[in-house]
Amino acid sequence: PSVDLMVQCLIDALAEPVMAGTRVFVGTMEGYVYALRLGAAPGASGPLLWNFRAQGAVNTSVAVAAGRVYFGSNGGVLYALSAETGEMLWQRAVAPLVPGARKFFSTVLVAGDRLYVDAANRRIYCLDANDGALRWESAVSDWVRARPVLTQGRHHPEIQGDLLRTQYPLRHLVQLVRHPRGGHRARG
Repeated sequence: PSVDLMVQCLIDALAEPVMAGTRVFVGTMEGYVYALRLGAAPGASGPLLWNFRAQGAVNTSVAVAAGRVYFGSNGGVLYALSAETGEMLWQRAVAPLVPGARKFFSTVLVAGDRLYVDAANRRIYCLDANDGALRWESAVSDWVRARPVLTQGRHHPEIQGDLLRTQYPLRHLVQLVRHPRGGHRARG
């Protein structure tokens, strides 16, 4: 079998792999993040560049930006690794944990020097991408399962339930309220 097929069989991944240049990064249900080299030449050291063991399963895709790999684990820890070496640059634990959550964190959204991530503990987090410092967190009424998005510099998580409160990067507190005729409107 080909090297690609052997790697596929050895990695039990729930998350989609992420390609950056000639590398592929993927998290696994066993709590590893792997960096693999595409097109490894015969006789080379193989496709595995490095691996990192996290606290808990890594069931969402990693985010790769500015030479770093960002992701969260089901152990309630967010990480930044060097994309080149796999060295841990920082980690940030959050609480409370949600036992049995298949995906504790969403995929991290990187926007400049900020990271946005939604969590099963009914919180949305904004961290400093350089050192993992918590910039803000906001409680919401339900699990937020989808990757956050940015539009015109504002953070928008997936809407869950009838009321969602979130804090935008510009420190404006906004409430998204379900409109009686459907959809949502911002108030704040």
